[in-house]
Amino acid sequence: MDEALFREEPMSLAERRTIDLEKRFDYDEENNVLYVNLEGLSIETKEDVSELAILLDQELASSDKKVYAIVNYTNLYLDPSARESFFDMLRRNEEEYEEECFLSSTGYSVDTLLRRQLREEFAEAGLEQRIYRSFDEARESFETTDL
Repeated sequence: MDEALFREEPMSLAERRTIDLEKRFDYDEENNVLYVNLEGLSIETKEDVSELAILLDQELASSDKKVYAIVNYTNLYLDPSARESFFDMLRRNEEEYEEECFLSSTGYSVDTLLRRQLREEFAEAGLEQRIYRSFDEARESFETTDL
């Protein structure tokens, strides 16, 4: 049992990652889809963005073909001090990898407010990405003949 349960001070649960970053990427070879799970992730600093960018770069570099990508943004916390770096990373990925790595990419969040906020922030950053209401909608957005 975690000793923090028995301490008087706060457990700092918000600071604990529920899933290691390395485990947030899953490639489905049969359908040629890279799943990026940012659900519940807290990105609070530029260093957090850099860590995510390095792992994403490694994942994309390991693929020998173009892939579809679906990103789960549900309950993503993006601190205001990390927002610019986060969207700069996405813009860089779009510029560097779109032609050689992505067939198409999209995202989803079951959280209506987060979905609206992300749509606005993607637009402000000059990035085109549709944020769907569910995984199924995001998956269906890819042409079924291609999957």
